[in-house]
Amino acid sequence: MTLRPLHPSETDAAHALWQRSAPLDPVSASVFREKLETEPALAVAAGEVGAPAALGVGVLWPTAEAVRGSVRLLAVDPSARRRGLGRRLLSALEEALRQRGATVARLAEAAPNYLTPGVDVRNAGALALAEACGYAPIGEAVNLGVDLTARAWDTAADEARLTAVGVGVRRATTAATPARWPSPRRAATRPSARPSTWAST
Repeated sequence: MTLRPLHPSETDAAHALWQRSAPLDPVSASVFREKLETEPALAVAAGEVGAPAALGVGVLWPTAEAVRGSVRLLAVDPSARRRGLGRRLLSALEEALRQRGATVARLAEAAPNYLTPGVDVRNAGALALAEACGYAPIGEAVNLGVDLTARAWDTAADEARLTAVGVGVRRATTAATPARWPSPRRAATRPSARPSTWAST
């Protein structure tokens, strides 16, 4: 299969491909569309236009130390695996990022605007591909959850207590939200059974 730029009309097909290939990380169509808003040259697909069999998206992430490249998304349809498409996509994205000034590449990390917080450790195929392509774990992400039905959400008493000590409480608005959230601190590097961030130099 020939690699090619992802066509703008393929967003829905690309989302369907992601949902099929990444059952551990399903996302809504609107969130997926947001993650595709990058340089067209860094969105690479394989397969027929309108029915991609594989997809990779890379972004640049300038930092104080260097220009970092991130492979935000890498997906291969289950029916098209074991043909080298993932490796070819990854290599093509790495070269495109290098040509744009990146000196290091990270897989599944583009904080604060990432699709997934790292490679899920249950995804043995992705981990094997990453390791075979020279990537190594550099950090971890911890995903937490809470049961939202287990407590009452009447905040009147809490708001009154805060107001009494001079703390104002108001609803957050889009206008008050920073355009780019601060990057999280780098996690400690050690083996983990949690989603992990992988890097290649």
